[in-house]
Amino acid sequence: MATVLRGQVPKGVGPDPVPSTAAEAVRAGRRRADALDPNGAIDLLRAALELDPGHHGAATELALVLFDTGRKSDALATLKGFLRSNPRSAEARLTLVRCLLRTQDFEGAIAECRTCMQHRPNWDAPHQPLITALCRIRRAEEAKEVLHDLDRFSPDPRRRATLSQLIDRSA
Repeated sequence: MATVLRGQVPKGVGPDPVPSTAAEAVRAGRRRADALDPNGAIDLLRAALELDPGHHGAATELALVLFDTGRKSDALATLKGFLRSNPRSAEARLTLVRCLLRTQDFEGAIAECRTCMQHRPNWDAPHQPLITALCRIRRAEEAKEVLHDLDRFSPDPRRRATLSQLIDRSA
């Protein structure tokens, strides 16, 4: 992986025009992240949030770049701050769940999954990370209940088999 210093433009990547909208800044930030320029991506994604503080795409992308560059506490703070202003952003909350799982904060991930499920009760996305977190702390019976709920509104035999194996291993 090439090392890119702040302010340098990676080879083959031209300078981005100054974004005038949050969506432009997010697209430019993604290009920077893809070009292995995390500092440039962070600057652009922060600019996106300045242009539109409610842009969940900017908040989640920024948090992921921060997390992937080792700035885990900054990533978590970004998501938690965004969610204070936008508590119903299921996408930002689910990104927080993923970060909490990666830091092994399983209780925090469980709480955030449950909040996400309250805001969007028939959305299947938070169920799998909830089951994963429950299994990691050996709460297999609760994980089975979550899987049963998931099957009621979003049956998927392959997903069920995979999650059942995970639950069985944690029991």
